[in-house]
Amino acid sequence: MVQDRLNEGALLFPGMATPTRGGPPGGYRIQRAIDSGGFGITYEAVKREGGHPDADVTANLWLPPHRAIVIKEFYPEFASRRGRTVTVEGEDESHEETFNHALRRFQREAERLCYLTCLRALKAARDGIDASGSLLREKIDREIASGRSDPSRAMQLVGRLRGEAQGRARHALATSTLPIVYDYFAADSNAYYVMEYLGGGTLKSRLNDDRRNSGFTRVEIAGISYQLRKPWDPERLRRFTAAALDALEELHTGIPSQQLVHCDLKPGNIMFRSAESESPVLIDFGLARNVNDGRSRSLVAGTLGFAPLEIDPHLRSHHQSDDRFGGVNVGPWTDIYSMAAILRMLATGIEGTRLPAVFDRLRPPDGIDPIEKLPPYPEAFPAVLARAIDRGMGLQRSDRPQSIAEWRRDLGLVPGAVPVIDDETRPARQSGGWALDDMPEPESQPGMRTTTTPPRPMGLADLGTPPDETLIERSAPSASPPLTPPPQPSHWASPVAPPAVPPAAPPPPPSSFDARSQPAPREPSWSPPPPPSSFDPRSQPTMHEPPRQPSYPERSQPVPPPPPREPSWSPPSGGSGGQIEIGQILARTVGAIGRNPLPILLLAFLLGGLPSAVMNLVSEAGKTPGGTTTGIGLLAILLLLPISLVASTVLQGVVTRLVVGAETGQPEPVGRAISTTLSGLGSLLGLALLLGLALFVAALLLIIPAFVLGSIWCVAVPALVMERLSVSGALERSAKLTKGSRLWIFLLMLVFIVAVVVVSVPLGLVISAIGAGPVTFVINAVTSTALAAVSATGLATLYVDLRRIRGGGPADMQDIFG
Repeated sequence: MVQDRLNEGALLFPGMATPTRGGPPGGYRIQRAIDSGGFGITYEAVKREGGHPDADVTANLWLPPHRAIVIKEFYPEFASRRGRTVTVEGEDESHEETFNHALRRFQREAERLCYLTCLRALKAARDGIDASGSLLREKIDREIASGRSDPSRAMQLVGRLRGEAQGRARHALATSTLPIVYDYFAADSNAYYVMEYLGGGTLKSRLNDDRRNSGFTRVEIAGISYQLRKPWDPERLRRFTAAALDALEELHTGIPSQQLVHCDLKPGNIMFRSAESESPVLIDFGLARNVNDGRSRSLVAGTLGFAPLEIDPHLRSHHQSDDRFGGVNVGPWTDIYSMAAILRMLATGIEGTRLPAVFDRLRPPDGIDPIEKLPPYPEAFPAVLARAIDRGMGLQRSDRPQSIAEWRRDLGLVPGAVPVIDDETRPARQSGGWALDDMPEPESQPGMRTTTTPPRPMGLADLGTPPDETLIERSAPSASPPLTPPPQPSHWASPVAPPAVPPAAPPPPPSSFDARSQPAPREPSWSPPPPPSSFDPRSQPTMHEPPRQPSYPERSQPVPPPPPREPSWSPPSGGSGGQIEIGQILARTVGAIGRNPLPILLLAFLLGGLPSAVMNLVSEAGKTPGGTTTGIGLLAILLLLPISLVASTVLQGVVTRLVVGAETGQPEPVGRAISTTLSGLGSLLGLALLLGLALFVAALLLIIPAFVLGSIWCVAVPALVMERLSVSGALERSAKLTKGSRLWIFLLMLVFIVAVVVVSVPLGLVISAIGAGPVTFVINAVTSTALAAVSATGLATLYVDLRRIRGGGPADMQDIFG
């Protein structure tokens, strides 16, 4: 997907197809790609000067030209770009369904975040409107209480703010703990939205910096070894918690008709506006990570260690029919568990990857909740905070606080200045699943007219609303116009050719849509999803509408016993801030083989040991009594060598899938791992031959270049298999993953070679003593099987470690490998 990113300097014009040359003023300019995930690419960009003032929607939210912003582009990993048009690779119909589903969630994410941005500004501005603006204040009050979730109408009201009211609104946005979303639009057959640039990095990166700068302390508790960072002091933790709870309360209660739940809180999804800022900003709402999982509308994107019982990904995969798991019963208590896990990290210094998954907590082998085996709070840590954090991590949802307000009281904190809607004014809604797409369609309201698009063949390049989906058109509001009419963007309207001159009249309101006026099929024809269900990196995000009532009774049936599961992830953290540790890699390699001895050793024998033993047998048979290899023997070896090379590459691919599945808590069946690996046999064959040739040439020059090249490309095969890359992409990916760790990889290779020598020398003496024969063949097969199993599993473990260092722990890998 790297090659399909928009180039530096690329232009985007909301509601327009980008001209091949030049272009009108305005729009946005791409500066660089920041990150990419399973369903999107994030760019740093700037707003350009010029453009028609009536079409500049960002002026409503006071975004000046040339300020750094972030643009998120909808771009699934299975898509490709032809020019500026996004298409879908392959003919798999499931890709089309997945594409359309994910597109609607992306649109909902943009609309809701933009609406929350506008509501925050309007709520802050209410008290700053004087008596002369009583009509505007009434309209703001109606908008806040309506729950229509109409960003266009709310944005127009924000654009009418003046004087003290505008000052209050701008201050509220500048200090918001949710990201500011300025715009969302269609351009070039794709969907985008514009948000503020957060330059302070993530909480995850700050914790890594703390570890690197301050080191860590090794402790052992209940026979378990931990490496602890310096914990945060209670006062700093209180300030962080108060701001984070304000963000969650605004998310849960900010839109009167909807109760949105993040469902994927973790350190990587919390950012800061600047390096000096200590106020968190929550990111990544609503774009499902495991959207392919059964193509279900109720999608789970929880992260192991931070996900509570109701969204634990492992429980979901084993108990799909049980409503207690898989996201049906989510609510504020879901985010409370995740935030409590984050606070436990900060208070004790433990790594997030060492937090126990709720799956392990259900049926602990020794009957002791793994939470009890975590490092304790520091001695001077306030007891009230400790009790509140522990309650927030209650296993059952009924054990946790049922609202942010309740948990805030437990923590002894006071609410921030963000106005919220009282729960008593909210109509009760019964959740049918946490995915945004599961919300019921609204009935027609005054000022709306309903049309239905006729059934037609759906192509993925259409990027449009699926057939038979109801579209709701909202007529323009009848409010009296302000002194300066605020811009009214076209948002999800289909891209059209850029006008030669600025239009004489402003474009239609953002939510207006006429299916009959859309361009020909291959151009998208989006409409904002109808309220109240109107719309869902860093890649990467999830909100939901859980029920209002906080205290649902738990089901009476006993919790089913958990299926067999691999041990929880144990981070291979080194003493230098995220560097690999040779000892831990070797130990976890042996552990991975021990957990799956039969499949790994059998595959190692069939694809490693047997071909190697046959080659040795042919080599010995092709020698003269004087020990010289004959021409026939040399020819046989040359034929068998590529076969052995390809077989070992396939072994590496299959073992990698097994190891990654175990590390992410979602073990993959051996048959599926084999079939998935063989589906890319052509690429594997090319990569195997290229690697073999390159290493052979390097070895001819000197042995050191071969080691250097091996340390650079050592995880190319795992990258190709797990991330579905091309041969060149896998080599590039391996080079990026190993950068900064190649010395340690080089030393790891030396350790492996020393171990091979230690084993091979005595066996060689034995083989020389007994001569060629069946016993020698068996010894060679057993030895080669063991070496193949260790090398394949070791490289798979190394790949997991490098992914952890470069892109997060096992739960982040689920987002990529799921």
